[in-house]
Amino acid sequence: MARRLRAALVAAVLAAPGAALWAGRLQQRGLLRFPLFAAPLSEAGYVALGSRPGWSPRLLEVAPGVRVRGLVHPPRAPGLPTVLFFSGNADAQLSQGQQFLEALGGAEGYGLAVFAYRGYDGSEGTPTPEALRADGARVYAALREGAWAGAGPLHVVGFSLGTGVASAVAADVAPPPASLTLLAPYTELVVVRPSPLARLLPGDRYDARPALARVLSPALVVHGDADASLPVQMGRAVHAALGPTARYLELPGAGHVALLSDPRALQAVRDFIGEAHVKARAGARTRAAAASP
Repeated sequence: MARRLRAALVAAVLAAPGAALWAGRLQQRGLLRFPLFAAPLSEAGYVALGSRPGWSPRLLEVAPGVRVRGLVHPPRAPGLPTVLFFSGNADAQLSQGQQFLEALGGAEGYGLAVFAYRGYDGSEGTPTPEALRADGARVYAALREGAWAGAGPLHVVGFSLGTGVASAVAADVAPPPASLTLLAPYTELVVVRPSPLARLLPGDRYDARPALARVLSPALVVHGDADASLPVQMGRAVHAALGPTARYLELPGAGHVALLSDPRALQAVRDFIGEAHVKARAGARTRAAAASP
């Protein structure tokens, strides 16, 4: 009898309206819920991405026995900015990040870097909110301490799920990034691993809000008003939480993933990083002059 009741429960869950969680977002108990979109990436596929002109693959140990896959493109000249990108919940994080970064800063000669989260694109380990935040800080530190970034300023850009990671990095690392850009950010959401009972599982709760008030870097928020995954109201709330010095750009007709290739968004981020770079260089010259006898 108990077995039949369990089977009936599973059938009812699967047949319920909206049970096809994987077809889109599901709002339950006031939180947006998404499936975990992590997918494997073969070694050959990873090598192919790392073989693109100027790029190289990098494995980084973020915890004992846990290595994440990354792609790094050094800047064209010393002192140029390097952009570290934190991807969304995507089944091709490295490819998505590489394409975005090339469109954003390839022509400017910026350094470019993207690392797949634990469990995504062949990175080891299991993704959790705590692990992703900690790993983001380790990736940032590795770029600052290594020769990958060419000793230039480091700018952080996050998209979707990655905006929470990017915000935590900007809030917790020292020195903070030269700038922080959040594309289609969220305030709070839940990511659920695929299961027939996904609608009943608690999932992993990601809350980006605690870090926002601690961000000291110049910040830009960009959100599309046609975003069907993360509503534009979340972008407005994130901008408000960052404080009055943060900038906000709302793009008419821009969807969620489409934001990464939207020329308006790319130009806004490019201009923002360029402006921050000019200000940082001017500040460095002023400090050097004040320190000289």
